[in-house]
Amino acid sequence: MSEISRTALFGKLNSLAYKAIEGATVFCKMRGNPYVELEHWFAQLLQAQDSDLHRVIQHYGLDVSVIAKDMTAALDRLPRGATAISDFSPHIENAIERAWTYATLQFGEAQVRTGYLVAGICIALGIAVRLWSTLLAGFVLATIIFFHREFTDPVQAMAAMKNLAIAGGLLCLFGYGHTRWSYDALRAKRRAEVAESAAQRHAAEAELRAARAEGRAEAVGAPVVVEKRPFWRR
Repeated sequence: MSEISRTALFGKLNSLAYKAIEGATVFCKMRGNPYVELEHWFAQLLQAQDSDLHRVIQHYGLDVSVIAKDMTAALDRLPRGATAISDFSPHIENAIERAWTYATLQFGEAQVRTGYLVAGICIALGIAVRLWSTLLAGFVLATIIFFHREFTDPVQAMAAMKNLAIAGGLLCLFGYGHTRWSYDALRAKRRAEVAESAAQRHAAEAELRAARAEGRAEAVGAPVVVEKRPFWRR
């Protein structure tokens, strides 16, 4: 990203996304965080009205209150105490770069909408990579069938080859995008650790119950010895 100026990159955002990143900068400074993170940006997008992010939430039937609660928890985990903003997080620039790639090459847009930004962030952070790559690859292949099927036309043939190359890259993401440090991989690892810990706890509890049951059986089956005392000590 060093060869691409931040002004040119941020200038590709549409008005809603640009206002949200400006609000994220102010929000970051108010909270005393050293870097402007994706959490600040998403918090501003959640407050915006009629954005692509809200359409995605409505389409999948997600609970906005739960998302807001998780967003607040993520913001609280960020370091605090800074008197000034050091810089933007590199995740923001990577997300805009990927969103710009999808917006221009795949959808023919001149600006980055928040919907493209959501897809770019998910793939950049490894969140549901296989789902997003499959959906985007299917959309790209559908554009070839419905809009670029006149292969005798050089322009349409070039557009079809371009979309076919993009679909191939997305399918590569489907096969190899589940990297070790992706969100999905870390989440699966965490689930496996929690399941293993629960299994060990259940096994320990079962052993403890068995030991207690064995102790009670020994206590019941043991002969009772009555000590006989002399009559003058009774």
